[in-house]
Amino acid sequence: MDEVYHLTFSDDTEVIKVVCIGIDCVDTQLAVKQLKEMGAYYFYPATAGFGKSGVPDIVACYKGLFFGIECKAGKNKATALQEQNLRAIHKAKGCDMVINEWTVGDLTTLMRNHVEVGYDRS
Repeated sequence: MDEVYHLTFSDDTEVIKVVCIGIDCVDTQLAVKQLKEMGAYYFYPATAGFGKSGVPDIVACYKGLFFGIECKAGKNKATALQEQNLRAIHKAKGCDMVINEWTVGDLTTLMRNHVEVGYDRS
């Protein structure tokens, strides 16, 4: 059975967030809402057999810094292939991160800190 969470934002809009048990399907609406509010460029890479496997769920650019954002449900972790892609992003001087329903609310802060404080891309 799916767990359902109701999230209400400061502008009184409500989003229903569904976390499926056993598979990763964290609703990315909250992440996208934050990205839009920040003025970040973002997209969802469509692989579906045509693209590169293991790429992050969301690819974003904020103030000139590239972000690869992998979304996971609960305590699920990135697969070995996803980890490999996240390391490649880091090696290429981008910012790699894994978020879940407990950390997605911190996405704006995390991204701004990486840009303002200076993400160590060495």
